[in-house]
Amino acid sequence: MIRVLLVDDDPALFNVTKLLLEREGQIEVHLCESADIASEMMRNDHFQVIVSDYEMPGENGIHLLKRLRSAGDATPFILFTGRGSEEVAMEACNAGADFYLTKAGPPQQVFRVLREFVFQAAERGRDAGRPGKQRGSAGPLDGRELVLILDSDLTILYTNGPGAGLLGFPASSLPRGPILPYLAPSSRLLLADALVKLTQPPGMQAGREPGCEIVELTFVPGPFTEPSRCSFVLEALSGPGSRDPCFLAIGWQDRVHPR
Repeated sequence: MIRVLLVDDDPALFNVTKLLLEREGQIEVHLCESADIASEMMRNDHFQVIVSDYEMPGENGIHLLKRLRSAGDATPFILFTGRGSEEVAMEACNAGADFYLTKAGPPQQVFRVLREFVFQAAERGRDAGRPGKQRGSAGPLDGRELVLILDSDLTILYTNGPGAGLLGFPASSLPRGPILPYLAPSSRLLLADALVKLTQPPGMQAGREPGCEIVELTFVPGPFTEPSRCSFVLEALSGPGSRDPCFLAIGWQDRVHPR
């Protein structure tokens, strides 16, 4: 059983999240409504994954994450927020979040992705042998997950270490320029189609609600890379119809997502 600490000040969301995460078994959700209470619970109990809102009274979710990391607590952390923006996503990545997910979209789809993120985070904690303490010298989001942030022109704004490596760059560098040259022609069309769906105004979505898109992309070989296939969860970091949308892509190499 995966023990999850859910930190959110919205009582209605407490019960919904607990119900949807627990209904298929394997996950046990414990609730608290502030960062201070979460810190106290972490000192007195053991949780395998933390799922936290961003905006809360007192400390926000990223402040909680930074406090835990500075104390040497490396419990996998998922920022689950109603405020989707490029700045919040990048701050979460740099602070050491394992996953970032917005609450926008059809609940069934959003909670399916959140449930998968919980499994991935718990697996990552087991693989690293970290029961919730010091991670060591590893940096934020530096496991197998690939993290990319793209603008509306599909220009790369941010990558984590594995994302840079996928494109043939050192983990410490920040690749710039469009992502399309790194993709096989068929994957360019898949990516463009998925991002169009994410940015359509509600009236043009033919019954679809904005949320996540899941695509499998093939990356072409480069001077220092082999061809590879990756599955990505895509989210818009601004609302549908925005004039200047950005997109967050979290992916896994050589495995199918979601399970």
